[in-house]
Amino acid sequence: MNYFPHPKTFERRPDLDALFQAFATPTDLGARIVKGLIASSIRTTGINDTHYRDDNEDIARALDGGAPTTPTEHYAEYGYFEKRSALPANFDSDWYVRTYPDVAEELRAGRLDTAERHFIGRGHLEWRLPCAAAEADHKFWISMLGG
Repeated sequence: MNYFPHPKTFERRPDLDALFQAFATPTDLGARIVKGLIASSIRTTGINDTHYRDDNEDIARALDGGAPTTPTEHYAEYGYFEKRSALPANFDSDWYVRTYPDVAEELRAGRLDTAERHFIGRGHLEWRLPCAAAEADHKFWISMLGG
């Protein structure tokens, strides 16, 4: 997998948000399977660990205090289902700016400091891709979630 939907994507539709809540604390087999699929996608794709630590001071403190996990593992097991943001490890800033001219324009105009911030702030909610390799997985998630 090269892509996973941002957790706030589920908030757009009440039926999906209720389903998301079931994934967060799965009690039936179907919900556990879907949670496992999402967590596996996150582990396979990975996240930018530095970005996740910088944006989540509580996680950084826990990791610095010896918590037996990594930022990616925390996000896969808990952070995603707490609707925290994470930048995919495969995020390609140059590709993103070339692919989305409005982002390039915002950067040129000084309304945006980085392409990464655009993706985290709203690009993921607009179903924008983090890199070229994510297209097939992106289509899969859209077909599953009705993006």
